[in-house]
Parts: sequence; structure tokens; C-alpha cells
Amino acid sequence: MAGMDCLGKYIVGGVGQWVHFAGRDLSNPVLVFLHGGPGLPLFPMRRMLKQHTGLEDLFTVVYWEQRGTGKSLCRNIPPESMTIEQFVSDVVDVAELARGQFGVERVFLLGHSWGSIIGVLAACRRPDLFHAYIGVGQVVHMLEGDLCSYYWARRRAQEQRSDRAQQDLEKIGPPPYSVKALIKERAWVQKFGGLRRDEGFSVAKTFIDCIRTPQYTLLDVLRMARHQFFSLEHLLGQMYDVDLFKQAPRLHVPVFFLEGRHDFAAPSELAESYHAGLEAQAKRLIWFENSAHYPFFEEPQRFREILRNDITSIAVRTT
Repeated sequence: MAGMDCLGKYIVGGVGQWVHFAGRDLSNPVLVFLHGGPGLPLFPMRRMLKQHTGLEDLFTVVYWEQRGTGKSLCRNIPPESMTIEQFVSDVVDVAELARGQFGVERVFLLGHSWGSIIGVLAACRRPDLFHAYIGVGQVVHMLEGDLCSYYWARRRAQEQRSDRAQQDLEKIGPPPYSVKALIKERAWVQKFGGLRRDEGFSVAKTFIDCIRTPQYTLLDVLRMARHQFFSLEHLLGQMYDVDLFKQAPRLHVPVFFLEGRHDFAAPSELAESYHAGLEAQAKRLIWFENSAHYPFFEEPQRFREILRNDITSIAVRTT
């Protein structure tokens, strides 16, 4: 069957938001991708996801840039709508949109980092919409996770005898953080290999990637540069109230956690603890031994194999 490559603006939760539908074969199952951040643009990541993981060979992918992010960053977003509750409602709306668009009963839901918070909560609320939930870099308890991240970074700074890192981290102190403090702490987590173990990110690289992204106009890029922390500023405080141990102790869908062994942005030991106690229709924790927070970029071939061999077959059993 023919594929699809279509960008469009849709009303989601009362606000215009941009969605890119893309896949090689429309007979493949549908997957909604929930990006991280909050506020980390997804469209620039599409090229790497497509090339390195073959995601669009296995699924028809719904690349949705959430309210306040990327092309969906606009002036008419009500600040009071920037709540976790609203984002969970938006996830449900996008899943319903995808079902209608492709005439399917269920879709797969993949949440990465921040997206894994709203992903779990959406799957908990509306399990009837989903074949399965896939958590990558799963956030479980934001405050406890950031404590773990902070003290790990302190230990690494001491081991590497980095006076600058020790001074910065001591000055920041343990969480909860302001946006500025979180960014500085994560910069050291990245430096020590707990965010991404390959080349990682930089502000300059991210800006260049956005400029090269065909879905964006120059105005989109300038708006993102000017308001790059819009989502994080509104949502960070709420994220410190997240505790999935209490908020989502059971999920009535199959659950896969794809975890980097070296993840200290969303420490994988918490995902392991959450998985152990989680009641689910079926569940599996899969380790990526050479990855941190981005296993789909750090071990793309293994990521593809897991999707193809372990996950897509669920669509056959649930249709």
C-alpha cells in the first residue's frame, strides 16, 4: 500500500497544533510519538529517526509538536492551558485524530522523557485507544529522579577532579530547580555521559538543525529562538509533582520500557522500580547497555529490532 508524507495544522484542545504524518506503507500500524522537553522541537529529529531507526518503515508515524513547541509555538496559547492535565487531554485528542485519519481502532503510543509522563497518564486514562505504551527514558518521579541525577553528577565531578563542575553543582544545590538551574545541571549530566553518550547536543547544533528543517519557516525558527523555554517555564513546577508510582500504578495496555543503562537525565533505576511494581496487561523492561537518555539515537539498530520483533506484532493481536 502507498505511504504518506503530510504536514497539517489541526485544532487540538482548542489550539492550532502541527502534526506531520509520515510512513512508507499505510498498512503498517500507527504510532504517535510524544517528544521530550517540554518544548524540545520534534520535526528536526524526524530525519534522524527515519534514517537511523527506520521508524517510518515499521509504522505510520504521527509526529506531533505539542502546544508551545516548534511550529506549534504561537501567541494565542492561553498560559493557563499549559498544564499537565491539558497535555494529557491533547494526547487523547491526537490519538483520536490519528484513529480517524487512518481508520484504525488503536494506535501505538511512544513517550520519550517529558513525553513519557503524559504518555503514561494518557494510556491510564484511555487504554481503549492504544495497542501498547512504549516508554523511552521514562520519567517516573521527577523530584526523586533529579535528586539521583544531581548526586550522580556530583560523584562524577569528584571522580574526574573537575573543580568547575563541583563548584557549579554545589552552587546549584539539589532540586527542585529553576529553569536556569535545571539547564546547568543537565549540561554537566551531558558532559559526564548521562544524557547522551555520543556527540550529544549543543545550542548551535540545535539552531542549525531547526534552520535546516523543511517544515519550519524562518519566522518559526526566530519564534523558537526567542521563546525557547516557554513550555519549560510553565510546566517545570508541575513536573516536580509527578509521581507515577501513585498516579498510575496500573495500566490496562501492554507496556514496554526501553531504557538506557546510563540514563541519568531520567534515571533508569527509577523506571526499573516502577516497572517492577506496575500492574499491566503485559509488561517488559528492555535494557540498552550502551545508551543513556536517547537509545533510539545511541543504539538505533537494536531499537529498530525491538520495535520490529517485539512490539509491532501486538497490533495483530489487538485488532
